[in-house]
Amino acid sequence: GEEGLEVWDLSALPEVTPIGSSSTPTYDIVINGELLAISAETELILANAETLEVLSTISIPSVGHSLATTISSMWVEGAMIFVAANALTDGLLMIVDATDPSDPEVVYSQALEHIDEPSALAASGEILFVAQGWGGYERLSLYDVSNPSDPVEIGRYMDEELRLVRSIIPYRNHLFVASRTLMVFDISNPENPQPVGEWEGLALSLAVDGSLLYTVNSARPNDGLNVLEV
Repeated sequence: GEEGLEVWDLSALPEVTPIGSSSTPTYDIVINGELLAISAETELILANAETLEVLSTISIPSVGHSLATTISSMWVEGAMIFVAANALTDGLLMIVDATDPSDPEVVYSQALEHIDEPSALAASGEILFVAQGWGGYERLSLYDVSNPSDPVEIGRYMDEELRLVRSIIPYRNHLFVASRTLMVFDISNPENPQPVGEWEGLALSLAVDGSLLYTVNSARPNDGLNVLEV
């Protein structure tokens, strides 16, 4: 939030030690090696993950609505940063080449209307997964981003359950989607993604480590962090 970002040393668990902080407003982060991407709502900030030194700042362009366009989801794959942003009923999909994080290049930026508004995204290799759409157009879209400046949609799956997607995470040949339920897709054929499983409960956030999937679920009383074997 507005109070900034803190870094903690976890090497001596269960004890944790603060080792650094930044006053940069922070609403979400993604890390890849030494590259730290920070969502400051209307700005994408690139920083050094170890020193927290700010290297560059990219303003999120307005998509034509009176409300500010704010970042809703980010993903780092290699040197590419994928960003979904929203302004009420409109949206934006942006791809940033951060090969030089001190001089990043926006290689793709596309304003999206209500039926195409993105809510969450993730990438694996040359495939970008985007949950997008409202009003009967809810879908999971798969894009070929081998040319990041020209994403090409190669597959999709339509389902109204994809309306409230909060998090997406790929795992081998599967994709986990946190929505009103936890949805599992087989993505071995990116041109034809297919649902293969579902776990009841409002999943808010996802993480994978090895063969374990961690999900935060608040749909039922006493639910919190759940651990599923995948």
